[in-house]
Parts: sequence; C-alpha cells; structure tokens
Amino acid sequence: MMRNYEGKKGMDSGLCPAVMDIIDLSKATCMEARKACDHISLLSLGKYKTVPAVVESVIRINKKDKIILHIQNEKTWRIAFSLCGVTLPKDEEPYSDEAFELLRRTIVHRRVEVLLETIDEDGYFVGSLLESNTHVAIPLLEAGLAKLLKYGTRLPINHLTKLFRVEKSAKTKKLKIWENHV
Repeated sequence: MMRNYEGKKGMDSGLCPAVMDIIDLSKATCMEARKACDHISLLSLGKYKTVPAVVESVIRINKKDKIILHIQNEKTWRIAFSLCGVTLPKDEEPYSDEAFELLRRTIVHRRVEVLLETIDEDGYFVGSLLESNTHVAIPLLEAGLAKLLKYGTRLPINHLTKLFRVEKSAKTKKLKIWENHV
C-alpha cells in the first residue's frame, strides 16, 4: 500500500514536505505499518522521545478520526495517526461535529511532536501529539469535547497531570459532554 505522493510546500512552511517522493502509509494495513516502523525509527526511539512532524489533515473515516502526518527523517513518510488515551464523541453522539472541527482547526498545518506508542489493527500509528510542548487534546478537554480513557499513555507525568486537571475542570463546569455528568 506504499505509494508516492508529491507535496506542494516545504517542511519549513509548516505545510507539506518539499516536492519529492513521499512514502505513503496513510492507507497501510497493520502489517505494512509495522514493517515501516523500523525504517521510520519511531518505535525504537525510547521513552518520551518525540519526532517532529507536520499535520496534513484531519479526516473522519468509518466513525474514526484519522490524522494524516508527514514525518521527515532520511525520507518523508505520510502516516495515518490516532490519538491515544483520548476519545471524542462519535458520529451519532452530541457534539461530535464540534469536537471534530475543533481538533481540525487546532492542528491542521501545524508542526507537532509525535510520541508513538503502537500501531492499531487498522494500520494507524497511535500515540500522542504535542504542539509547543502542549498535548493537542488540551483544547478539546477544556471545551468539554473529549474524554480521557482509563488506560494511560507513555506521556511524562507533567503532561498527564495537566490532561487530568483540564478534564476535571470541564466536568466540574459541566461543559458539553459533561452537562449531565454526576
């Protein structure tokens, strides 16, 4: 499922990598994504080490949010990414469109740091995204448009503490998805 893709603008612009061959894993199977990990060097980076990337787009496919990232090391990789430990309302739930739009507005065409944790059954790379050393889920949690999942991530404790504090504040204020929370 690896294909070539030609970007339009340089990595320095914060948009797409320079016009060159890009190894496209955005529609890869789980097996293809796992094989590519060794070449991308994401999983072998160690605890709390991040890799720079640029967010190309945020799309929703089959009720799942998919973030398309460009990661550049010795080659440029286009990957499908999913946030770990955070869930947004699904299509049929209240505030789904608002949450999706806020995520899109917050990160599209931004430089981020990727902390990869695993690859899921759909071939998505799964982990955390940081922008300016802040988890990209913070605006969603602050607005009451996301929930933290019970299982943790490999984020440093200061990031996890902030995520839990922001979610607790939204619950206390009964914002959006928390309006009926007891």
